[in-house]
Amino acid sequence: MVRLDHLLSEVLGVKKRAAADIVRAGEIAIAGVVTREPHYQVVLGEAADVSLRGGPLLTPERRRPFAHRLFLMHKPQNCQSERLKPGDARLSVYDVVARAGIDLPSSSLGCFGRLDANTTGLLLMGTDGGLQSLLMHPSSGCEKAYVATLRVLPAARLRESAADEFERGGMRLADGHVCAPAGLEVLETVQIAGEILPFPRRVRVTLREGQYHQVKRMLGACGASVDALCRERIGGLSLADLPALAAEGAVVEATERELQLLRSMLRAPAAPARIESTAASHAA
Repeated sequence: MVRLDHLLSEVLGVKKRAAADIVRAGEIAIAGVVTREPHYQVVLGEAADVSLRGGPLLTPERRRPFAHRLFLMHKPQNCQSERLKPGDARLSVYDVVARAGIDLPSSSLGCFGRLDANTTGLLLMGTDGGLQSLLMHPSSGCEKAYVATLRVLPAARLRESAADEFERGGMRLADGHVCAPAGLEVLETVQIAGEILPFPRRVRVTLREGQYHQVKRMLGACGASVDALCRERIGGLSLADLPALAAEGAVVEATERELQLLRSMLRAPAAPARIESTAASHAA
């Protein structure tokens, strides 16, 4: 993500003030729409859609701007989402990236929303910290879906009213956070001895916020105990639609299809002010 005036300054070789004047004069369009806002945030390869006075901004004879990189990972279990100190024997997502043969200094990469060490699933990593904040901050409204495997214990049964409690919103967690409405769907049940009703074994939780351990805490507030957790979807990006990420530990660089999906997420109604101005999840 880069400000439009900064992009023009880099590509055209002019001072940022001169670049801002070009924008304010109405000489710049993005995907055919004129913008007069120098602070417009250009994201995810969008520079290719920027035109100057009716022609493409990026031409062979002009300097190419720095291009951020974005990766998708199927985070494995027992893997930390943070950088570890030298000598730490634990596995980190940065180790997973290195093992995938990606030639990029780990210091330039960041996680787009952390997952607990024992939580698996879809994780975004990239070089654009601004995009990370915009996409993963709880105020962004980006929808995330998780599949939780619950412990089969009579004393840890998910309440029958849990789906309604999730949907209504207003659930207060131990730290005082009041949860926004969320989705809860039972995917699988099992029958246990001495119990008349089937026991919920696997559930899907869908959130639009990302508080610390939120999935586990919300399910715990409804009587359940989580045995395993996997994030299956971030917005329009789903593990089910990414065969290259079928195995835990797989890492791929985002294709134009994935970038398009992320662009559409940034323009969702939850973030209507994005064009005029430019908000990390740890929901597991």
